[in-house]
Amino acid sequence: MTPPNAPMNTDQSKSDVEGDQIAGNKIEYGPVTINNHPMPDTFSANALETLAAKLTEEKLSENVTDSIIDSLNYYKRRRTSTDGIVGLEAKLDKGGRDEDYDEALEQKVLFERLLEEWSYYVSAQEIFAHLLSRINRKFRSQVFPHVSVLPKHIIDDMVDKNILEPAIMECSAVQEFHVNYDVALGMYYWLADQCFVRWHQ
Repeated sequence: MTPPNAPMNTDQSKSDVEGDQIAGNKIEYGPVTINNHPMPDTFSANALETLAAKLTEEKLSENVTDSIIDSLNYYKRRRTSTDGIVGLEAKLDKGGRDEDYDEALEQKVLFERLLEEWSYYVSAQEIFAHLLSRINRKFRSQVFPHVSVLPKHIIDDMVDKNILEPAIMECSAVQEFHVNYDVALGMYYWLADQCFVRWHQ
């Protein structure tokens, strides 16, 4: 067991990943340098705290709605696929991830149930829209450009560190429902099913 004040082992000689892997807030995967941002930004965290408080008030006052706000509806409407690859199973298969389908489907359904249960509250819709928007943006800007050049396990690690972990940390402010890794992955796979995320270029 490593003593609590022991220096971090930075020996990279036995690593399969080429290049300097410990460079401040960056990780290098061979020729690719990735910014590593495991912490949620202050703006997002504050926004979710405000929405979480509003959600608690809406629930206590039974202030419900049967309409969907535009920012959430944007993600609920399946996008047109430009390459003919439609749906979660087809996208996983095309991206060489067919072995992930069963678990991915369960996680997607888990999120769908949470979304259906809480969509009667406007603030919950805003929370989901915020999270889906963040996942979509971070995937497209930080992960998708590398899906054809980096192996699957590294892409998954990038998704964990740059997308899922910050989303889970942000959601710690939401007391009404719990977002864990399975739910966060459910959002990720739900976005794939809606043609926002794909693992092929």
